[in-house]
Amino acid sequence: MRRLLIVTLLLPCFSLAAQQQKTGAWISGTIMNHKEDSVKIVISDDPVLRKSRSFTIPLINGRFSSFLAVTGPVSVYTQEGINYVSGLIEPGDSLYFSYDANDFRNTLSINGKGAQKFDYVNSWRTLDIYRKLSQRAGLSRNQPYPFDNLLNFTDSIGTVFQTKLDSVKPFLSKESLRILQADLKANISANKYRSVGMVYHESREETLKKRTAELSPAATAAISNMLQFDESLAFSSSYINAVFNTLFMEYDARKMSGTSGKDLPSKYSYLDSVLPGALKTPVFTLFLENDLAKLNQAEDLEKLISTIYHSREDLAYREYISALFRDLHVFRKGMPAPSFTLTNTKGEKVTLSDFRGKVVLIDFWYEACGPCHALFENISSVKKQFGSDSVVFLCISVDSEPVWKESLQKRKIQGYHVFTQNQQIQHAVVKDYKVNGYPTTCLIDRNGNIFMATPSNNPVELAQQIRNALKQ
Repeated sequence: MRRLLIVTLLLPCFSLAAQQQKTGAWISGTIMNHKEDSVKIVISDDPVLRKSRSFTIPLINGRFSSFLAVTGPVSVYTQEGINYVSGLIEPGDSLYFSYDANDFRNTLSINGKGAQKFDYVNSWRTLDIYRKLSQRAGLSRNQPYPFDNLLNFTDSIGTVFQTKLDSVKPFLSKESLRILQADLKANISANKYRSVGMVYHESREETLKKRTAELSPAATAAISNMLQFDESLAFSSSYINAVFNTLFMEYDARKMSGTSGKDLPSKYSYLDSVLPGALKTPVFTLFLENDLAKLNQAEDLEKLISTIYHSREDLAYREYISALFRDLHVFRKGMPAPSFTLTNTKGEKVTLSDFRGKVVLIDFWYEACGPCHALFENISSVKKQFGSDSVVFLCISVDSEPVWKESLQKRKIQGYHVFTQNQQIQHAVVKDYKVNGYPTTCLIDRNGNIFMATPSNNPVELAQQIRNALKQ
């Protein structure tokens, strides 16, 4: 009877352990010469929607252990000081790793069920492919077909890692294998795109137009097809981010060359034209998240949000972006423009209220910014059309005072010049106007209110926008 009672009491314990194996995973480790008293663990449940869980686990005699509640394969990383270990973990895994914090790279050891996934992910992270590509780019310029060299090198890395993935396939669930294969495709495609710009620091389109003699037929085809995205990988956050980063760089290059307009409707129209169906909503979401942090017109953002998210499947994305929109300070037409105090070329303090009664085109710039000077040149005809009595072209430099003044002596830049008082980008005006890139412009009406958060760079359109502001 006593033996039967013991067995009965133990059954719930075994049941609980079995349940934990199904609904979560264990992670533990030993860290020698640790610099912190705890380990930070972060689980990325949905990187696109920024859903993550963070825990701090105490280190006791250099050891830690934690049960992670996960229902499927998810990315996780542990961090202690400057050292971190990342990988994929899923229910039933039981990982143990150890390292010496003074010699992390050479002493890291990962064991236990699920170790193969971590080993694979960390081998990619420690590869540092960007540095290797940068080194090869300089050497490739001396070869007849420099782009082939970089593209073939990236493909060879893809082959090596596919072989590694095949070797650990017996230890992976179908879903983990699916995720890691998508991650590999994301990493290879993103780095192939980046490698093109490393050779001559030219965009993809510039390369195709200007470097025909240095492009083999294979390289021409590869570069031409870099915007052909695979929508079957839309389940992968890594692939979604790779597509976002590729199109972010591509659109910036198109905007600088004048191929695409800088206004939001033009931008999203272009993105819509290159994104296949299943990738549209998640990639649009990353772009909207980025644009909400920039100086953009609230009305344009509202229209985009209502247009992009229209199905039941889009609900989580819509809720995420709508919450961001509510919480962030957005610029609406007619709202008071942020006030500021800056310094002009005479050393005098200048505020926005000093220009009341005039339309003000604010232009944030710095000396080493090529696009900034291109914009100065592009809208010089507009500046000549309007007298200083009615319109002020306020050029705000984020350079230090010596660099700013030397630049003004060297270049003929029309406008009223001020600078951020040696605070560079730390000045409040940069944050208040949500400057996220250069040049950034904003059109303010006679009453000191926002007229247009993102005025056009096209001189004809900009002149008309200024005339409309003068009518206010």
